[in-house]
Amino acid sequence: MTTVDSPAPAAIGTRRRRRWLLWGSLAVNVLLLSFICARAMFPALQPFGSPPGRVIEAMSRKLPKADAAILQQIVRERQTNLRESQSAFEQEMERVMTLLEAPQVDMPALREAVTAAHRRRMLTDDQMLDVLVDALGQMSLEGRQRLAAQYRRHAWRRGE
Repeated sequence: MTTVDSPAPAAIGTRRRRRWLLWGSLAVNVLLLSFICARAMFPALQPFGSPPGRVIEAMSRKLPKADAAILQQIVRERQTNLRESQSAFEQEMERVMTLLEAPQVDMPALREAVTAAHRRRMLTDDQMLDVLVDALGQMSLEGRQRLAAQYRRHAWRRGE
């Protein structure tokens, strides 16, 4: 005796699969939306530190227009060197990541790669400091005070 109103077993399995696909799709969409929101809210987060251009943009937003123009002009003059040193740093970090992904970690090679990446990062930081010091010498008192206040706010958050 069969009933006409009961669904076939294949239809039940199809509905169940569709339900799981719907939930899976929803989970992937939430994950993607979270990633996009995080990138929008925290643009400074980079895999290997903030590139010089992003640091300058953030600083320029805090400055009076004339002082921001001074800072940006000095950066434009030195942009090629800044990009080259940032690119070299990123290449060294890729080398570190490749060593970390190996089944067996070659510790001497890893130490060498980390040291090389650190040296490259220090070169970029030194170039950025030169840019900043040269710009500070031409900025207004208000611009210098804003940068000092911004540093103090960030230093407090880091617990320094």
